Amino acid sequence: MSAQAAAAACPEGRAIVVTGAAGFIGSHTCEFLLNRGEHVVGIDEVNDYYDVRVKESNVALLERVGGDRFTFYRGDICDVALLDRVWTGHGKPRRVVHMAARAGVRPSIEDPFVYVHSNVEGTTRLMDVACKYGNDSFVFASSSSVYGGSKETLFSEKDSVDFPVSPYAATKKACELLAYTYHHLYKLNIAALRFFTVFGPRGRPDMAPLKFVDKISRGAPIQQFGDGSSSRDYTYVDDVVQGIVLSLDTPLGYQVYNLGNGSPTKLGDFIALVEEATGRKAEIEILPEQPGDVPRTCADISKARELLGYDPKTPFPEGIRKLVAWYNETHPEVGQTPECVERAAMERRLRESAARKAFAVDEELLLTFRAAQASRPTFGRDRASTIGRSDPSKMRPRMNSSSFDDLTKLGVALTTDDVPSPSEAAKADVAPTLENAAKLDLSVADAFVDAVRHAPTHRGIPYLATICSSRPTALLKPRPKVSDIFAPPPEASPQP
Repeated sequence: MSAQAAAAACPEGRAIVVTGAAGFIGSHTCEFLLNRGEHVVGIDEVNDYYDVRVKESNVALLERVGGDRFTFYRGDICDVALLDRVWTGHGKPRRVVHMAARAGVRPSIEDPFVYVHSNVEGTTRLMDVACKYGNDSFVFASSSSVYGGSKETLFSEKDSVDFPVSPYAATKKACELLAYTYHHLYKLNIAALRFFTVFGPRGRPDMAPLKFVDKISRGAPIQQFGDGSSSRDYTYVDDVVQGIVLSLDTPLGYQVYNLGNGSPTKLGDFIALVEEATGRKAEIEILPEQPGDVPRTCADISKARELLGYDPKTPFPEGIRKLVAWYNETHPEVGQTPECVERAAMERRLRESAARKAFAVDEELLLTFRAAQASRPTFGRDRASTIGRSDPSKMRPRMNSSSFDDLTKLGVALTTDDVPSPSEAAKADVAPTLENAAKLDLSVADAFVDAVRHAPTHRGIPYLATICSSRPTALLKPRPKVSDIFAPPPEASPQP
């Protein structure tokens, strides 16, 4: 059915707008609302943070479940014209479930700008359009990440959350502050929902529950960050959807709710549960703890119980058994190794290299690179004009195995006397990967190529490739070292 016909079939103001409808939590929420007879308008940009086929499959499922009561728009929630078209074309919906967000703690450290765009600007645009056309209830996805490295036994909505430890967490905290501002100024009923590690069928393939079930089932090694003592309050998706819908149906001014299970599970115990449910022994690769990760989460859900009647029904072991049963029935395509794992392996390899030979890019090669790079229009901190774009690959170079290997490969091709410049074969072999899969900024890649052309036998070329492919901002230092790539994050300021 067309959007016009769907709008005509829905009473004025009765449709519910659900953003992030193609995603994990968003699609489950849409499915629940459709099953209770609601008209749902879904919006999702269907970005490639993970396999878009998973998201397209979710949309197809909703179209089957909802029929003419489900309408889907593919687009960016920061697109004001799109939002106006949705609201005016569907009877000015008065209820919003805002699940769209750029997710992931570790990637946010690499690409903070896209998180500001999608999370902060996107949420503000939606609250603005809700004010413009009128709104009865607005709920949005916050995150337990706002609690940072809290040492509290239970994380309460009353706790201070002024010290986020990742850009992702900071954007979620910013959204909560903006939500209160819109409530104060325009009397919107807004609920910020702090989710605690949601898992279940159709889950995100970059998160541990589905990733571990998939790898252990296939006999592939899993990556454990840290010693296994970290713990998370894992929450089954059906329980979270219950909380979302209860908060939508119970507008109470401005509220913040924890939606968790209230019972954390240690990583080591989590792996053991997956082993038991799959009947397979895990092959575990131990990796260092990751920047931005918090050691423990545990939700105090008493407020949601009291005000909403929220009552999670699925203990973690039962949820894992349900996830494994769904996995065995559907055999989902989980996809490639997540970038954070590639990055961890890459860092380990580069650390080993740096330990064997302490090296700094010397002034001659660095001067050549900077001269070549300066002729390009964009680099590092001067690229503020890209903040409004929603494609993270365009924001800054991203370190992964392919980007480093491609640059090194190209560098080796250029360091032989017989090949003073890239051969056509080398270009054909490397360029498509550099430009597409590795997603390196062209100003950095081109400057690297020019530097090697000018100094084809220089011994520092592999180290220049290392920095170019991982943290090019290190090149702003007078004589950057490989160790500059792995400099620890600055210590948190002491709390007052």
